Amino acid sequence: MSAPIPTRGPLSKKRADHVVAFIRALTLSTDGLQPWAGQPFDLHPWQVAIVRELFGRMRGDDRTRRSYRTGLIGIPRKNGKTELCAALALYGLIGDGVTRGQVISAANEKEQAGQVFNAAAAMVEQDPELRQRIDIVYTSKRMIDRVSRSTYHAISAEAYSKHGLNGSMIIYDELHAAPNRELWDVLRTSMGARREPLLLAITTAGWDKASICWELWEYARAVRDGLIDDPSFYQCLYETPEGADWRDESVWLASNPALTGSRPFRDIDDMRAYAREAEHKAETENTFRRLYLNQWTETEARWLDMRAWSRCPAIDESAARGLPSYAGLDLGLKSDMSAFVVVTPLPDGRVLVRCRIWLPELARDRFHGRPYDSWQKADAIVLTDGNVSDFPRIARELSALCDAWNVIELAYDERFAEPLIQITEVPHVELIQQPQGFALNIGLRELEDRVVAGTIAHNAHPVLTWTAANAVVETGTRGELAIMKRKHREKIDPIVALAMALQRAALRNGIGGPSAYEDPAYEMESGAW
Repeated sequence: MSAPIPTRGPLSKKRADHVVAFIRALTLSTDGLQPWAGQPFDLHPWQVAIVRELFGRMRGDDRTRRSYRTGLIGIPRKNGKTELCAALALYGLIGDGVTRGQVISAANEKEQAGQVFNAAAAMVEQDPELRQRIDIVYTSKRMIDRVSRSTYHAISAEAYSKHGLNGSMIIYDELHAAPNRELWDVLRTSMGARREPLLLAITTAGWDKASICWELWEYARAVRDGLIDDPSFYQCLYETPEGADWRDESVWLASNPALTGSRPFRDIDDMRAYAREAEHKAETENTFRRLYLNQWTETEARWLDMRAWSRCPAIDESAARGLPSYAGLDLGLKSDMSAFVVVTPLPDGRVLVRCRIWLPELARDRFHGRPYDSWQKADAIVLTDGNVSDFPRIARELSALCDAWNVIELAYDERFAEPLIQITEVPHVELIQQPQGFALNIGLRELEDRVVAGTIAHNAHPVLTWTAANAVVETGTRGELAIMKRKHREKIDPIVALAMALQRAALRNGIGGPSAYEDPAYEMESGAW
């Protein structure tokens, strides 16, 4: 027979006041918080409500113990999440009355995990009393309280060996970015021996509804709406209802508490700029709704505005004669498409795009319904013999095209293209290994902005256009992009190669100007405010 769920009891004013006073005695960190950096952590009323409920609510069956063991705070970007996480971590380290406690802040990536730690370390460094009490080990992102012998450690899900932990307070930052549920489950099961453990996720909404974050979000909604009675679970969701007009600023105010009150610290002009861009870009609309309004969105929205794509002007290739060019190579292994895309920056600020695309003749049935014969007749695709990529032929043509199109840099993905590069003779071309995923963010942003501005001359290449329509992007925690396919059978190789080429041109030549919308939210800030 399972033990009954503890009943939630009254609010302990003494315990609630203690944690509020502790946080108010801290000093805001110095990273990205102007004009508040270095000032006392003056909690806003909505933050006070969260902290008092989370730490002051007691169990009905044992009023010496807190009610909540697990919780979810869903809050949009730039509402002070990092600073609040850092303050709670320090409270768990020295203010919670635990001897040899183990406080952990967790995140998906090392950089994200380090943000909370760095904010907490800055708070310690700015307080003479805390400096005397807490040892900071920056190399391992660890703090040690000399009095209670409790520790605080920032960890990531990238590479870890976390079994054997004994967490007393754990804060998981941006749970929506977790690649799987493994770290969450390890952390949750590490707390069983503690008297008043707390595992808290503080995150924006995501898009993957097969994730642990969505599972927890749905559970929080059920607790909030009274469908599940779980006094041990804390929920606070600042989210925009489905169907609400995302352009309506009153909707923004309802889901972004830092926009409201007598001392708002969320910049509404930043949101307005991003919203203007989102009206023209489906992907940006999804990002705005997810990160700024806390709405769960699907990834199936097409990334590029194909109406803007179709309006991009045609340019005769003679305009590029004698000018340096930059190339991207996305190679298909075995029965797949290979794409070589070259961009040439022109003196008037536009970019000319040229392509060569190969596909094994016997592999085209995998992508049925496409007009390969018409594409071949139009010289838009080269069908090679057999059912695997014809490396020798591609290598010969690459060498000739690099000479004909005056290529000075060629970016390639070393995971797949290394065998081909080894047999390709391009003595005057600099070969650049280009990682994929979020590392391609500059090229993807460059492509996105140029499509909207009409400064990319793709000359309506049919295969490039098809793959442009197939592409969707995932947005990282700092607004960076990674490209993916909408459906398994659709191809994106040429559009990936185009982004690779644009990234090399932008980094080497500085062709990338400001965003078409002069959007300050375009930058990837390291802070959360």
